[in-house]
Amino acid sequence: PDTQQVALPLREKAAKQHYSIGDVQLFLKLVLEGGCGLRTVSRVLSVIGEFLGLPTDVASWYSGRLWLMRVGYYKLTAPKIQAEDWIWIVDFSIQLGKEKCLVILGIRQSDMPPVGQALRHEDMEAITVEPVKQANGDIVWKKLEEAVGKTGVPRAIVSDRGTDLKAGIEQFCQTHQKTAMLYDIKHKIALMLKRYLEKDERWSQFVDYAHRLKKQLQQTDYGYLAPPALRAKARYMNLEGRIAWAQKALTLLDSATEEKELLEEKLGELENHQQPVEKWAEMLKVATTTEYFVSTKALSPDLPVELALHFKELPRLEFPETRRFRHELIKFIRTQAFQCRPGERLPGSSEVLESVFGKQKKGVTRPPRRLSNQWY
Repeated sequence: PDTQQVALPLREKAAKQHYSIGDVQLFLKLVLEGGCGLRTVSRVLSVIGEFLGLPTDVASWYSGRLWLMRVGYYKLTAPKIQAEDWIWIVDFSIQLGKEKCLVILGIRQSDMPPVGQALRHEDMEAITVEPVKQANGDIVWKKLEEAVGKTGVPRAIVSDRGTDLKAGIEQFCQTHQKTAMLYDIKHKIALMLKRYLEKDERWSQFVDYAHRLKKQLQQTDYGYLAPPALRAKARYMNLEGRIAWAQKALTLLDSATEEKELLEEKLGELENHQQPVEKWAEMLKVATTTEYFVSTKALSPDLPVELALHFKELPRLEFPETRRFRHELIKFIRTQAFQCRPGERLPGSSEVLESVFGKQKKGVTRPPRRLSNQWY
């Protein structure tokens, strides 16, 4: 009886809807929690219905998209609790035609995940998704002021400090001096790596070598040995693949017994870069450790000390440049944590928003369905 009472409302149809509440809920759950595409959900439900001998009146992908947009619109426009402990994460989306969106996600300090867990999409509230045709500091400032009406003045704002965002947030913080302006750790690390590596002549030589090697090996039987490409944009945020390839290739050269001569022929020049590769790998280890600490523990008055103690427990860094890099990172974390009140935790990463834009970019850059069918 209890099960029937729970199931009955799911069979009811919402106002002006052809499908039941349960139909809508199942469709959206498969999309949001199952990670299935809209067309996939429609086809899967149709196949299951036919297999079980159930009515096959299944919603189309287009109906599912409308439901999804309505849920999103509700989440965006639903009244938010006015409080002083909101933290905003702010960034611009990628370009969508002639426009892009200023996006503000929020979370209250009372809803922060426990220490050891990074922010997840489901932890966040959508505060603002505002299309803009041009972006400058004044526009960012105006949109931030408008968002105050939804949540109250935030305790902190996290961003990547792009030129327009930085100008707008600084202007906002001049008016609201209790709001802390925080710098996303991943972008800060990328900027520091760029400064170090662009001065390193060995890095330029390594990049040139890897580029030549990739061109030589691609579309040959040995294409699997080719290094991964660096991104055209934000390349200093994604160096791990290139360095990991170099380490693996050097290990293979050192330990291979079969096809030793072939490997020497294809990859032998890489041995000239062995010491710098070790240095860069060490530098990346420091970077990823710091990023992990900030993402999972959040900024707090105690974080700089915790991070410094953690580094002391690790094997001694071999290279002076890496030790200097670590010192600068801890110094940066200290300046960020200085903005935290005693006992307070504030996010130091905007990765939860950046990952949304990654999904958006994947969808936007996919060719139109008609064209992709011809291409593939």
